[in-house]
Amino acid sequence: MTIKKKMEQNRLIYIGTGNAKSPFIGKIRINTDWNTIQDNEILFINDNFIERLASVNNLEWKYIILWHQAQNFIEKDLLSNNLMWVNYFYPTNDISFLEEWDIVEIQPAQTNQRLMILYRIGTDDNLMIPTNDCNSSCIMCPLPLSHNKSDWLSLKKIERILSLMDKTTKHLSISWWEPTLLKQDFIKILSLCKSYIPNTSISILSNGRTFSYSSLVDAINSVWIKNIDFCIPLHAHIAEIHDGITKVKWSFDQTIQGIKNLLSKWQNIELRIVIQKDNYMFLEDIADFIWDNFNGLYRVSFIGMEFLWSAIINKDRVWVPYSDFKHNMQNAIMKLLKKKIWAYVFNVPLCFVDPPFRDFCLQSISKYKIKYFNVCDECIMRSSCWWVFQSSYYMLEKENIIPIKD
Repeated sequence: MTIKKKMEQNRLIYIGTGNAKSPFIGKIRINTDWNTIQDNEILFINDNFIERLASVNNLEWKYIILWHQAQNFIEKDLLSNNLMWVNYFYPTNDISFLEEWDIVEIQPAQTNQRLMILYRIGTDDNLMIPTNDCNSSCIMCPLPLSHNKSDWLSLKKIERILSLMDKTTKHLSISWWEPTLLKQDFIKILSLCKSYIPNTSISILSNGRTFSYSSLVDAINSVWIKNIDFCIPLHAHIAEIHDGITKVKWSFDQTIQGIKNLLSKWQNIELRIVIQKDNYMFLEDIADFIWDNFNGLYRVSFIGMEFLWSAIINKDRVWVPYSDFKHNMQNAIMKLLKKKIWAYVFNVPLCFVDPPFRDFCLQSISKYKIKYFNVCDECIMRSSCWWVFQSSYYMLEKENIIPIKD
């Protein structure tokens, strides 16, 4: 008997055809009792229910997603009467991985319509992107250089998504570019999180510069989300290197002050060190600087870079082989642990870390971004190793990858 492996999500945006005239955000329902569909839900109909759909009249749902054999029914015009009064979306790629209570947005267009995945019920890797603006220009930033200075998600959309999220969701990240630039809207987003998902842990990924304004930190503190942490990159222990990486003068001073302001309000902070050519020789110095300056710090994470956009443009300046920074990173981890500061490693394959440090390596890459080499099949740690970004694949081909065999 052949067991079909469940398909995994491999992107966030899917193209298809449909008749929607306006965007709609809703929760997925799958082959359920059709009489129980609510206005905020999207019915996902697979092969077993297509024929039933063709025989039903007076559909009352706002949106449906059709899959697989539905194309035959559409081409033969067997669903034309039923689809006349309902918005439908038919994807050109397999989206059978969607689960009940996932949240998606269907976006109309003159040609191809789009389905954007906004929230997955079965993962702790959910990410909300409230803006595509930033006040830094980091030389290894994996995000697009050209973008409009406008909101990625409106406050109205954010509230819609949060209101639909499962109340037992464990974790949500608010990230990409710089969310704190939304100012008062950023505070409103935190308040909405507290209202709709009060038991969910929230991670804010920020460059930390705006936290140098005590008024913003006071406003954050007034919301007081019980499970929140701030993930802030510290690129170096001196301004010259840090500012050279962000390409913004005084960014080091602002980040340091922002961290201290948050710590003064007893907020949890995770410092993130994105390892690159300009700082990998100074990882131990950065560890010493952290101990000397940040009393009460939550933890420090060492990050292998995602090799996209600015990182590719500046590859000769930013890329450093994993084997070159391994010992510096591990020595820095030892220094932090001796000072009772916890340390983790993200985006670094286990075969590039010595055995005593593998317990500090955490899953950090979304499944749809991961790629393995053929030699990984020989590794006894493959099932617990999250390898690297697909974008780093061709750079790592140049390194000597030795699978772990004992």
